[in-house]
Amino acid sequence: MLPSFDEDGALNFITGRAIDKNNSFRYKNESAPKNTVIYNEMDIDFSEALVLVEGPLDLIKVPHNSTCLLGSSLSSESRLFHRIAKNKTPVILLLEPDVKKKVFRIADLLSRFSIDVKVNFPPENKDINDLNESEVEHLIKTSQQYTYSYKMKIKLGAIKI
Repeated sequence: MLPSFDEDGALNFITGRAIDKNNSFRYKNESAPKNTVIYNEMDIDFSEALVLVEGPLDLIKVPHNSTCLLGSSLSSESRLFHRIAKNKTPVILLLEPDVKKKVFRIADLLSRFSIDVKVNFPPENKDINDLNESEVEHLIKTSQQYTYSYKMKIKLGAIKI
């Protein structure tokens, strides 16, 4: 079980992961609407670059100012988006390679609001939580500035991820 706390330190979300391979539930999340939750908000400094990953298990490996999307998308209606936009918080997106299109949607959304966005991906067939802390640190340090040109180069295969 992994708890999350809001900016005042109150419990705002709980998620759990099965350790039994035969369990039909891989994850069990609280039924709260994810758009209203900023995972571990009490640990976030919105005046610094914010690393966004997919899930709570990924956060264990990210030593920086970070939170998770509780999935692989970010809505303009979400509380997290509003806090990022309000504070013009620079964002580093570290999502898995299999959700590239969603990464582009998130980066495009943030860019439309003049948010500085950098992007990087773990190696193919790996999740952030499969990496060690130095590998995650390397991904953060080598994140690329997100631009339309960068997006097109990835789509055309000119940049390997």
